[in-house]
Amino acid sequence: MSCVQFQRCLGAAILHGCAACLSSAALAATAQPPPATDASGLGFVIATTAGAALCVVLLTLWRLRASSPHRHNRAPAHLVEAVADAGPALLWLSDTQGACIWVNARWRHFTGHSNEAARGDGWLYAIAAEGRDAARDFARTGASARRPCTMTFPMTRHDGIVRHMVAEGRPYHDTHGHYAGFCISCLDVTDLMEARRALEESERRFSTLVTNIPGAVYRCSSTPPWHMQFLSAGAANITGIPVSRFTDGTLTWESIVHPDDRAMLNHPVIEAINAPDGHFSLSYRIITAHGETRHMMEYGRPVKDRIGNVRYLDGVIFDVTEQQAISEALRDMRDFLHDVLEAMPSALVGFDVKGRVVQWNRVAESMTGVAAEDALDMPARDATRLLAGDDPRLLLALEHRTPDTFSRLSVYRDDGMHHVDVQTFTAGVADVLVMRVDDVTRRVRLEEALLQSEKMLSIGGLAAGMAHEINNPLGAILQGAQNIQRRLDPALPANRAAAEEAHCPLDAMQSYMVARGIPGFLDGIQNAGARAASLVAHMLEFIRPSQGERTAIGLTTIIDRALALAGNDYSDNMNHDFRTLGIVRDYDPTDDIISCIPAELEQVFLNLFRNAAQAMRDKTYPEGISPELHIVTRVLPSEVRVDVIDNGPGISPAVRKRIFEPFFSTRDAGKGVGMGLAIAYFIITTNHGGTIECASRPGEGTRLTIRLPRDEGTTADPR
Repeated sequence: MSCVQFQRCLGAAILHGCAACLSSAALAATAQPPPATDASGLGFVIATTAGAALCVVLLTLWRLRASSPHRHNRAPAHLVEAVADAGPALLWLSDTQGACIWVNARWRHFTGHSNEAARGDGWLYAIAAEGRDAARDFARTGASARRPCTMTFPMTRHDGIVRHMVAEGRPYHDTHGHYAGFCISCLDVTDLMEARRALEESERRFSTLVTNIPGAVYRCSSTPPWHMQFLSAGAANITGIPVSRFTDGTLTWESIVHPDDRAMLNHPVIEAINAPDGHFSLSYRIITAHGETRHMMEYGRPVKDRIGNVRYLDGVIFDVTEQQAISEALRDMRDFLHDVLEAMPSALVGFDVKGRVVQWNRVAESMTGVAAEDALDMPARDATRLLAGDDPRLLLALEHRTPDTFSRLSVYRDDGMHHVDVQTFTAGVADVLVMRVDDVTRRVRLEEALLQSEKMLSIGGLAAGMAHEINNPLGAILQGAQNIQRRLDPALPANRAAAEEAHCPLDAMQSYMVARGIPGFLDGIQNAGARAASLVAHMLEFIRPSQGERTAIGLTTIIDRALALAGNDYSDNMNHDFRTLGIVRDYDPTDDIISCIPAELEQVFLNLFRNAAQAMRDKTYPEGISPELHIVTRVLPSEVRVDVIDNGPGISPAVRKRIFEPFFSTRDAGKGVGMGLAIAYFIITTNHGGTIECASRPGEGTRLTIRLPRDEGTTADPR
């Protein structure tokens, strides 16, 4: 074929190729378009349409060239080929047998193959292996049948990427109308196919999502009565009414809303429509087709166009009837648990993960005087100090959120020292640490009283026997010492006579005894015997039943008498002096008449005052602070309480547990027999049915608290 013949055939082929491109463009234009956000799909449609326009231009040029009678008016052959190369379609021509004779530049650029490589069956190697046989049959069948045909096959791009092509083949003829071969044009529709698949997948996901939502999805008009434009199938499950009755305008959603709830629905929706970025949530009831009342929760928002006009409302509706019932049950359970916590006899405090108070019950309020609203958000350490003191083990357990149990922790409050049992434990899924505090002060007092009573009983029996056993040899010792002193007395004639008879002058004997300190030894025997006799007397007094007569008298009267006696009591040997103390009286003005044995109570208070004075004398006070003794009385409905408080050195816990034991003393030998507080304990608890307890902080002082029962009908003795 000559060059001129080829150009003529090319022109004819391009004529048919133009028709193929226009057909492909029409196919792309009529196909379902991809989403507007898919730039590649939109670009494909634009490119295809532009390619069709180029083909129209190319067709016009070819016709001008073919029909012009003047050679210089015909379009140059290279211009026709250049326009074919510039089109979006991949073009190639075959002869009458289906062998390739030419491919355009778009083909060469796409495949990376030259025109020479594509000749014959070479063009097939640009087709992916799985579509190569079908492409060969397509070209040969079209060439032999001489009729248009279309197919889709995969084609390998120069970079190895497989793209999907839509190919259309048409027979072409030369300028004389003779069949010259087959022209195949193809367009890359990979992006369009992917866009279609993405759209289909998006629609499938949307359909699945709407179907699986446990409620109803809707789109309705933006004005009352809010006609439904779309309503998912879930609405039928909720209402028992076919969805079509809402979407065709037969029913409105508002018509099935409970009559008592309709009035409150429109206002929130209208507010959301008028807001710049509004949304609404509604809670109401509906009446289903079966007459059942169900609780609904609806969330929605207005959808606006580009200029801000509301087009419609989108939203979801959930049936929350079961959740509502559960919520009410939980609310009832929460109220029940709150009542249980408030009724507990223990203080219960809850701490969140940040160590802040989230629960503070009535007993905690009573123990600390801090109201629940003031305690909320209080740090754990502050709350613990109020309830249970500063025990480092408890504070460490709270810090590490570890369950633990602590017994008899001491905490000081305005009314004195209290003993508490504390238990910490976690509250499971809520991750709340709970501290339970029980005030066991009364139990501790009873235990200590029981222990003390048991000691008193055991020691009482022992003391009675010991007293009698000691008295016999003690009497002999004292009598023997006294007789020795009498037998050595030079004033007695019998002594002088016996000394002269033995040729031992008493004066010389006296000088010898003085030189050897024998009179001092005898005095020591006498003093030791006297102290032993005093001890026995105290023991007998301790175990002897009281024979005193009860009298109605004011307790402060007894206290003042004891203070007067103590004020006149000075003993350098006993190491106390009331003249150096400051006495502070804080008496309750209420009537404090009690029925008691005044002498015994006076003895008790005198012992307490002496002990306090002795303790304060042993302490060195900083400048500006002096020893002080506070006596505080408080009249309560059933008892009278007396606190004897000193600012002395205090008592250690180990000593505090033993101070009421008989014969226990912290004084130096010879300065006390350790019976004062034991007798005081016996008088208060046994003879008067009261209690006495000690609270002390080492270095800060000691508080002794006496509680005596009070008879409301008691009046003072007029004498």
